[in-house]
Amino acid sequence: MKILNEINQEYLLALLGLENLPKKYLDKYEEFIAYLKEAPDEFMTHEELDYDLTILKIEDDVKFDLHKCLDLINSNYEAKLACYYYKYISYIAFYSTANQIYAKVSSYALEDYILHTFTIIAPFKWRYEEALTRGIPKKYLEPQFRDLAHHIHRWMRTHKTGGVIRWDTIVAYLELFPIDTLTLEPFDNTVLWHGFINKDGKKLILMQDAKNIRKDGQLDGVNGVYDYSFTTTYHEDDKYFYGNPVDPYGVVLKDVVRLDKTNWSEFPKKDDWFIEFHVSSHNPYTIENFANSIKKGIRFFKKYYPERNFVAVRGFSWLFSPQLKYIIDENKGNISRIKKCGYTVPTATGEGNVFNFVFHNVDIKPEEIPETTSLYRGIKKFLLAGGRINCGEMMFFLDDLDNIMDNVYMQSFPTIINKLKDDE
Repeated sequence: MKILNEINQEYLLALLGLENLPKKYLDKYEEFIAYLKEAPDEFMTHEELDYDLTILKIEDDVKFDLHKCLDLINSNYEAKLACYYYKYISYIAFYSTANQIYAKVSSYALEDYILHTFTIIAPFKWRYEEALTRGIPKKYLEPQFRDLAHHIHRWMRTHKTGGVIRWDTIVAYLELFPIDTLTLEPFDNTVLWHGFINKDGKKLILMQDAKNIRKDGQLDGVNGVYDYSFTTTYHEDDKYFYGNPVDPYGVVLKDVVRLDKTNWSEFPKKDDWFIEFHVSSHNPYTIENFANSIKKGIRFFKKYYPERNFVAVRGFSWLFSPQLKYIIDENKGNISRIKKCGYTVPTATGEGNVFNFVFHNVDIKPEEIPETTSLYRGIKKFLLAGGRINCGEMMFFLDDLDNIMDNVYMQSFPTIINKLKDDE
């Protein structure tokens, strides 16, 4: 294949900005080269693009733009490499890892919106047909495709990305309320934490090794704020796991604890699966409807993916920000109620994401925030006082769902930590 002329691993990884990709994906390099040898010289034909756009129900004016973009990609050697690599990774990786890759690939010379759009479209035919072979009814698939068409239309018209649609595995729309999409996500060590369960069924999360943490217990450098306090450690020996615990509100603690292996075991394990949820912005947000949505989704995925061992659901959102306790009343409102029910871990997603979803303005200044709601007033006061806000990752472990409204993680955490300190 012509695309392989004078290619080598160092060049390709440097081109795509992937030198620091997790080793398990670097190890896929030889497989990727074999994949390229069988690939056609064109990244995609116009006939293939027409097929995908028909499934996705893309509007005619956007189709015209996409065909023009395809010509640009097929005429650009390096653009083809980038798109092929991202498409290939999308088959072997999943949402979180693929997004890490996109964040690096998107700095490539080709305009972001072109690369982004095509690397979203590319896997859809394969994902769509896989879903149909599993017997998933089309009514669960098409609404999300229409939503994708809307986002592609916006990208093409503004030349800006508006957030990544969950294209990684097939999406079940489910008419969930208020959670509107669920996807599959494998557990692996690319996440920032290690989970554990003891013989009483209590959960504890330890942070991944070698993460720099600020004095407020968040990842150092998020939002450009550097206030270094300590570096996490994580290791194990024959008897214990050692690490920095994360409290359920999403704050990493400085004191290292040790977990006795006779009482604690890893959870989730390598081959376990998450169900990832996306919270709708159009429906009432209550813990009761939230729990019912999750349970409905679990029934769906266990039916159509019976070979997968699902252990938890998780989501990433400003709604799970560790800073919310400084912004809204912890004892009032649906946001506070749900925040108390899950187990949160801090993320590297900064305030731009929060501003986008809360104010629909990534560049809003604290003094420009209106004071029309208690949430707006709380965020404005917090930011003007020097606070910075970031998103969180929240988990609900499936064996706790019947007790989701009992704040099981926050209730058990002080007892767990005090006992671990006493044991030491």
